[in-house]
Amino acid sequence: MKFSTVFHKYTFPICAALCLGLSSVSCGGSSGGDAAMTRQDSLAVISAQADALLEARCVKANAQFPLVIDDFTTQTAVEVLPEKMVHTFSIDEKKLGLELDNPNVSKDALYQGIIEALRVSKSDSTMLSEMQALVTTGRGLLYKYSGVQSGKTLEVEVAPATLKEIVE
Repeated sequence: MKFSTVFHKYTFPICAALCLGLSSVSCGGSSGGDAAMTRQDSLAVISAQADALLEARCVKANAQFPLVIDDFTTQTAVEVLPEKMVHTFSIDEKKLGLELDNPNVSKDALYQGIIEALRVSKSDSTMLSEMQALVTTGRGLLYKYSGVQSGKTLEVEVAPATLKEIVE
């Protein structure tokens, strides 16, 4: 089953209840022992489901790595941390023709490229679901590039608020 299908199948009913402004959702039968799910409980359930989906996505993606992106970029890992999802790449600086700390390597241009790629990616249901899960859990993104020859690193972060703007 696709990531996006799982996400929507299990979270849509809870999201619908929250968007309609209901204060609680019944989680039991009709007996007196019903457990009322408060809005806070519902949010915790949604967050836990989003966490599980992000973790599952990482396991699936990591099984496919290393993944060659282009002539000099290879994605080597992805992991979910409490505050962000980290995508790790190796850069063959020899093929790139620059070391990562070279002034001609523009961190701002890289950031803008990532933002544009995220905007385009949201048309893919799997990517949109991943971004929605990140927003739900309050996480941002971190893209970590490591130079193969130099060992130098370059990190580009996308804040949770920026990701939220892209998704909405």
